[in-house]
Amino acid sequence: MKKKAVTGFILASVFAIGMLVACTPADTSVAPTPPVQTAPDTATAVAPDAVPPPPEADLGRGITLAAASETPSIAPARHSSLLAGFKNSLTHNNLFRAHYTDLNPTPELVSDWHAISDTVFEFRLHEGILFHNGDELTAYDVVSSLEYVRTHPYSRAHHGSIAYFEVVDLHTFRLDTGEPNAMLFFDLTSHANAIMPRSLIESGHDFTTNPVGSGPFVFEDWRAATL
Repeated sequence: MKKKAVTGFILASVFAIGMLVACTPADTSVAPTPPVQTAPDTATAVAPDAVPPPPEADLGRGITLAAASETPSIAPARHSSLLAGFKNSLTHNNLFRAHYTDLNPTPELVSDWHAISDTVFEFRLHEGILFHNGDELTAYDVVSSLEYVRTHPYSRAHHGSIAYFEVVDLHTFRLDTGEPNAMLFFDLTSHANAIMPRSLIESGHDFTTNPVGSGPFVFEDWRAATL
């Protein structure tokens, strides 16, 4: 009995000490854990106006072409170069353009057309198209450009399907193949038949040094390679 009494006394003492510890207030003198520091959100911290605009050179407003071989000319109808033909497609428009997937002739400057006979075709141009010099592109420019093509040997191969042409009105013209010729529309996609301003053709403008067209890019300069 005596041993049980001692054991009970020890257990009661431990229980009482535990109660005192549990009820003791926390020590407020201990410094609290500092908050975790996070990096500021730069997406919202910087005002949109504070971001400087990129330099004009980085806005993608121009294109530079470099090639291993030199082209004899960059003027339409004055060469038979694949490279120069690609350059012409950037600065000039054609009546038709070869579709990039199947090479079928697709209207470019032409809004609509119809066959009058097996050899005569009438074409209507889109209105409001401007050359880089400010002139409006009309049927007179088309006829002048086709006449210009005939004066250069490099482009005659792309003009053989056209026997006769005439202006109907400001935005309408006709082409006559003379005899049925399946090459007409394909020839009209060639760089040699790119349309140029009549005013510059008649004034003797040098299209080799400044090829003026109506394409998406304006010609700036040509730096011929020197060996």
